[in-house]
Amino acid sequence: MSITHANFLTQIRNYTEVDSNVLSDTLLDQFIRNTELDIAGKVDYDDLRKYSTTATIQSQRYLSMPSDLIYLRSVQITNSGSRTFLEKKDTSFMAEYNPGDATGTPKYYANWDDQNIVLAPVPDAAYTIQINFVIDPPQQMQLFYQLITSLCFCMVC
Repeated sequence: MSITHANFLTQIRNYTEVDSNVLSDTLLDQFIRNTELDIAGKVDYDDLRKYSTTATIQSQRYLSMPSDLIYLRSVQITNSGSRTFLEKKDTSFMAEYNPGDATGTPKYYANWDDQNIVLAPVPDAAYTIQINFVIDPPQQMQLFYQLITSLCFCMVC
């Protein structure tokens, strides 16, 4: 059963017994998008996984993240042909572990802000880093409408 965007919004308003003065198109579209993101976060889709390779900069503790990253899955470092996963830690651990900015091969990473992670120890050379992450899912309105419609139909049965 196929449904249009407008019909879906009308069905939501009818079900909730609220008109468009309360549940505007903008509000419902945001609700739908938030639901899509919630589902994508709970279901680990292979097609949303992405890998990016970058390099550390000697004596630079911060590493920029890809712009399309939504969720960081893991970080790997290549050192002398050997690949190793870095351990995820909290920033407070990083401050206690490396208060003097000691250098070496990074063993740990922590989220610093939305665009960067922090490494410890601070890289003493340029290392190849692979960032494994999840990207923002595309808006799948038509698929979402079909799913919700079938769920609503099942609830009524």
